[in-house]
Amino acid sequence: MFIPSEHGFKFENCWEDYPILWGLGNAGKGLCGGMSTAACDYYYEDQPIPQYYYTKAIPDVDVQPIPDDPLFQYICQRNVDIIDIPWGAAKIYWWSLWQGSLFDSSIEEIKKLKFPSPLMLVWAQSFNPFKTAENHVVVACDMPAMGKIKIYDPNDPGDDEVWIDIDYDNKIISHTYWGEMRGLIALNYAPKSPPHTTKLLKSIPSRSIYICTQCQEKYYDFKDKCDKCGGQVEYAGEEVIKEGK
Repeated sequence: MFIPSEHGFKFENCWEDYPILWGLGNAGKGLCGGMSTAACDYYYEDQPIPQYYYTKAIPDVDVQPIPDDPLFQYICQRNVDIIDIPWGAAKIYWWSLWQGSLFDSSIEEIKKLKFPSPLMLVWAQSFNPFKTAENHVVVACDMPAMGKIKIYDPNDPGDDEVWIDIDYDNKIISHTYWGEMRGLIALNYAPKSPPHTTKLLKSIPSRSIYICTQCQEKYYDFKDKCDKCGGQVEYAGEEVIKEGK
């Protein structure tokens, strides 16, 4: 069984701006589809999920691969693949156009699910096709009981207690953290062979940061008192030094 904390990516669905989908999309708006699809690819290949660590200042925090990394490029490509242009994209847009209830259609979609596989959570309701970006893609891991689908959510890495709850009596579908949604679409998933990397360690330079407890002024050198307001200054952790900074 797909276990989110084991088979899902350890980093969060949070990215720098980067053009995808022939410049029509932007990684900065999220790559949930690519992350969910790629995680399934690793699962079906019985390959460990790649992990990226800061190795200096923050040794236990996972970070996203950078744009020139093969895994980043693969996640971007799978983000496009899972939309299944043109027919899958047309279906997603049609659901956003529909003004009525999507509950009964969603129940039919659940019957198509293979575990694990990518599942779209539908929130969008608009004539604007770009509004479909309001939807979200997760991995449907298992359905241990009627009305309970365990999911891997790229926005909640390492969390094994994220669920889709289906209330058949009131025709409501909801997410553990995000609440009620319009519907569910079982996406057309076909496994591919992902980059065979088990673990990449990146040494990323960092610096200590200090914050005034009163005005939140930031300093990179320790001070007893804040220059701005005279408040107490405390150590606030480490900050990664980005290239060119």
